[in-house]
Order: sequence, then structure tokens, then C-alpha cells
Amino acid sequence: MYVFFRSLTQWLAVCLLSALPIAAFADRPPAEPPARVLIEGVPFVSIGDPCAKPLAANNPSAAAAYMMVFRYYRPEAKTFRDYFEAADAQKGSLREEWKSAKSLNQLRELVSSGNPVIIVTARTPYAHELYAMFVMFLGAGADLGGVKLRDLDAKDYSSRLLGRMVSLEVLRKIAKAGPMNPLDEWVTQCSRVVVGLDPARRVVILHDPEFGPAWETSYDDFEKMWSAADRRYCLLTPKDGSRPTAASAPAYPPRTANQRAAECYLYGYSLAATGKPAEADERYRAGLGLEGLSAGYRFILLQERGYLAYRQKRNEEAIALLRQATEQIPQAPGPWFLMANICRETGAAGGKTAAAEFQKTAEKLAGDQIGLQTGLKAFPDNLFSSVPLMTLIPGPSPK
Repeated sequence: MYVFFRSLTQWLAVCLLSALPIAAFADRPPAEPPARVLIEGVPFVSIGDPCAKPLAANNPSAAAAYMMVFRYYRPEAKTFRDYFEAADAQKGSLREEWKSAKSLNQLRELVSSGNPVIIVTARTPYAHELYAMFVMFLGAGADLGGVKLRDLDAKDYSSRLLGRMVSLEVLRKIAKAGPMNPLDEWVTQCSRVVVGLDPARRVVILHDPEFGPAWETSYDDFEKMWSAADRRYCLLTPKDGSRPTAASAPAYPPRTANQRAAECYLYGYSLAATGKPAEADERYRAGLGLEGLSAGYRFILLQERGYLAYRQKRNEEAIALLRQATEQIPQAPGPWFLMANICRETGAAGGKTAAAEFQKTAEKLAGDQIGLQTGLKAFPDNLFSSVPLMTLIPGPSPK
């Protein structure tokens, strides 16, 4: 009997001990994500700001990003020349350090310490501009990671008005095959300023020179864009260690309709360029649905939708969309040229007779320099260049 009770006691003890870890962990609350961090008072600078003009022909987003951080420390700064003087390694008041981060945690630590961080990224999680030099090399038959122009063309449904965008996968192939990462090319670099992170919602908060202040993007999308540029970042800090005053700054303003439209347009364009026309059209439609959208953005979104329909051989729909675009900016010849091409090639909307009329209108508008300048004034200032959107004929003919 003693043996029986001793065995029973041991068995009960084992059961109780086995249950203890389960009970302990079951009652333990889930780990809290790190707290949200947001730097207040970082001035927003658009690529259309006069201070970005000295680099407008090269890289206005970099100029705008530098000026955001510079003005955070030196609110009195007015021009990009002020930045150049302050960043002088010997005589300037700012220290500029370029590094590559290992992870998003490192970026969070920097922002938590009160440092707005300039970063280089791909323009979208899907694609980035391919610098013309690489296009030239590919056209000359250079072997850049097995990338072929004909393969890129087969997937490209974009108008090419903002240049050739290629997927981040293609960019990685070119980077591995050549002496440099294409995203290191200054002219096509995309610069942004990280002002906060929200681990609970898994978003990074950035000032984007095109998309507006306090733009939020998911951890996953941010990592795709940032890692494509080798997670490069720049710290601008005063050499004397001074910091902005602790006085609370007003909340960052909501992004305008045009800033949100820039995101819709560039995301749609990059999706179209990488063989995803349906997803691209969703982005363009979303942009057109924004309340308070300017005529300039309505024009480019309608024109891009019209070109997309053309590439998918929905020619009557393409003509209808392009006609809507001409109503937004009547001085723009591009939609008329494209309608003439569609009618001439496909017989849509009246065929060659309509093509001749459209061509005549397009040529008249293209020769009206005063009208072109008037039309350009309707474009927003938060895109790299409005000139090709206004004056050029969209894209090549579909094969």
C-alpha cells in the first residue's frame, strides 16, 4: 500500500510540475512592441521648393531631403548654397556621415535619439528608374546579369514619359554583374527623410519630397525599397552638438490631394512598367477619385490610363480616356498625337479620317509656344519634370 501511495504521489507531482510552465506562460501578457517614435518639427520641403532648384536638372529630391534636415537644425537657412557652406568638412557647422545600416532597428535607434535620417531608396516597392547609361549598355549588347531589353519591353506597359522603370529584381541582377548598384547613380537617386516609426502598426513615417509630409509606408514595402539601395543613410548633425529647442511643434499637416496623387501615379507607373497593368490601372483610378485633384494630375492620370488601354488593345476606350485628358489641359499635344496613332494603326474611332484631324490638332498645339507655357502652369510642382508629361508622345506602339 505504501508503494502504491508513493507512486501515486510521484505521478501527481509530475503532472503538476508539467503544468506549471504552461500556466506560467499562459498568464504572461504578450510582449509589447516598442513605442512609437516621431520627431516633431522637421520642416517639409517639396522638390518644387526654390531651394531645390539648383539641383533640379540632376536630383531635386536629394536637395529637398538635405534642406529638410538642415532647416531642422538651422531654421534660418534659405538656400541650398547655405547647406553647401554648412556641410564643408573643414569650415562648416554640420557633420555629414554616410553609412549602410544592418536593419530597421538601427534606423529606429537613430530616430529615437532625435535624428531625422536621410535615406536612399528605390522609388516604389516594385520598380525604379533605370539610368540611361545602363539602357545604352544593354542596347549595345552588354551582358548585365543576363538582362535583355526585349524582355523588359515585353513587360512594359508604361508610357515611358517618366523614363524606363524596371523591377527591383532586374536592378539587383545589374548590380551583381556590374561595378555599381544602379541606385547609386546620383541622377536617378530617390532621397527621403525618416522622421518616425510606429512598430505597433508596422509603418515607417517619412517626409517624401514628392508624396508629402509624414507619408506612411509599411515595414515590408519600406524594406524592399531601402534594401534595394543597400540600406544607405546619411546623418547630418551639428558639430557643436546643439539641438533644436524642446518647444512642441504643430502636428504635420495632412498630405494634399496632389501629393497623394503623386503616390498613385508613380506606383501605378511602376506597376505598369513591370507587367502588372491591372494593378496599375487600380492605382490610376484611385488617384482620379481623390477629392480636390488638380487639372494637371487629372490630365496625366487619364493620359496614362488611355495609353494603358491602348497597349491592351482596348482602342475605343483608349480614345475616350484621351479625349477626357484633352479637356483637362487643352494646350497639351500629347493625347492628340496618341489618338492619331491609334486611329491610324487600328481603325478605331473613325480610322484614317479621324487620325488626320487628330494629327492636325496635335501639330498646331505643338507649335504654339505660348499655349505650351500656359499648359505647363497647370501641372503640379511635386513631380520631377512636367515637360515630358505635357509635350511628348506617350510610349512606343504595342507589338
